[in-house]
Amino acid sequence: MNGRKLRKHKQISIVSLIIIIIVLIFSYLQFDDYKSNIANYNAIADSIRKEEGNYIKTLLNEETKLAEKSLNLVREQIQHKLELCYGKDLEGLDEDIDNPTPNSKLTKIFNKTLGDFYINQDTAVNRPIVLSMKCLLWGNSLSYDKAPDEVLSIETLLRLQGNSKLNQEAIETILRNDNTKYIFWENKNHNNLKVMNIDKLIDIYCKQGLNSMKNYELLIPVYITKDGDIFGVKDTDGLGHKVDNYKMIIVQRINIYDLLKEYSNELSYYSTAVGRIHDKAGANMIEKGRSLIMNASIISLVLFGSAYLQNKKYK
Repeated sequence: MNGRKLRKHKQISIVSLIIIIIVLIFSYLQFDDYKSNIANYNAIADSIRKEEGNYIKTLLNEETKLAEKSLNLVREQIQHKLELCYGKDLEGLDEDIDNPTPNSKLTKIFNKTLGDFYINQDTAVNRPIVLSMKCLLWGNSLSYDKAPDEVLSIETLLRLQGNSKLNQEAIETILRNDNTKYIFWENKNHNNLKVMNIDKLIDIYCKQGLNSMKNYELLIPVYITKDGDIFGVKDTDGLGHKVDNYKMIIVQRINIYDLLKEYSNELSYYSTAVGRIHDKAGANMIEKGRSLIMNASIISLVLFGSAYLQNKKYK
């Protein structure tokens, strides 16, 4: 009699074990399928974000080309006016570059030529400034309320202009004149970005949205002149060493928020597409979660039923 009960006990255990193994294998396959689906969803979302990043770069490239075209016309006007005001030998210009004042002939030329010059929107963050190799020559409408009366050195400009680490890289890139493609700075000290990397900036946009771009400005420089200063002194000597000359740089500032806002409808396509991918991933997660809960319930019932039957057989 005890042998018969033992056989029954073994049969129940074997059947229970088989059911549990089947359920576990099915659960594993479901979980593996879930991981594969999530990986696919993430890959699609990343692909959409990459496409969005390329579109933003295209917008920045096109804006840069248009700005450079306009700025080069302005640069020619300024060079012509400098010759008219200072004479062919440009006597006195070097002093005005070293010590810019509100009433100098140089400042008046900038006022007349650049005073009404802007791109996209007539706001402070879409207007140009003019730099020398040492200081801010013209354009005090920066991020602070009122510029001090004294000459703003490059160091002071960086201190007043927000994210000093990022902005130092941007200014040094402009002064080097090394043809860097995307130059930008931040006019507030949020410190979300400490390196001038366009892909990292686009990542901030993708994660935080259009409003996160309000304090970032694309900087587009044109040089008086390209390879030297207006006196004919080259930027480098025969050995390639940097020369401290009187180079002047017109830097157009374009607020990235204002630029991208004009294309908000086109950009919303990418956000909507990524949102749909996330919705599908979420639905898949819920579906697989329900299946796993059901499998766990089946295993629990089998274990409970097996224990109950075995206990009943032994009585």
